Amino acid sequence: MINLENFIRKWTGRRAGFNWGYAGQCTQIVKYWAAENGWAIPNSGGTNRAEDYKNFRRGYIFIENCLKCIPSQGDIVVFGKKVGPSGHVAIAVHGDSMNLSTFGQNWAGSRGKCNMEWHKFYYGCLGWLHWQNKV
Repeated sequence: MINLENFIRKWTGRRAGFNWGYAGQCTQIVKYWAAENGWAIPNSGGTNRAEDYKNFRRGYIFIENCLKCIPSQGDIVVFGKKVGPSGHVAIAVHGDSMNLSTFGQNWAGSRGKCNMEWHKFYYGCLGWLHWQNKV
């Protein structure tokens, strides 16, 4: 297991490509996060669209975004097509009812490298995967 602070320190400014696939895409750093914590590796059912992550279970529950719901640190946040044609996934760092900071890859201006990201919480966020360890 790795805590989020150490994971962020390890990956900031780097380009992740899990098992040599799709280096620089948002899904790749999320896969490393899951793997380094011993969790099931989320995927999108073959389409690799981030929006499809909401359907992945294998030990996770999907929590839909709502006004009073805030992801826990380390949850995998899922953004829909409102933020781009394939959506986006990232790792929750901190949130409140209006804003959300995440750690991810390939967000606007990042050039495919891992970094901290800031979002208006309600803009395009579909919800998040929360690890339940009930595979």
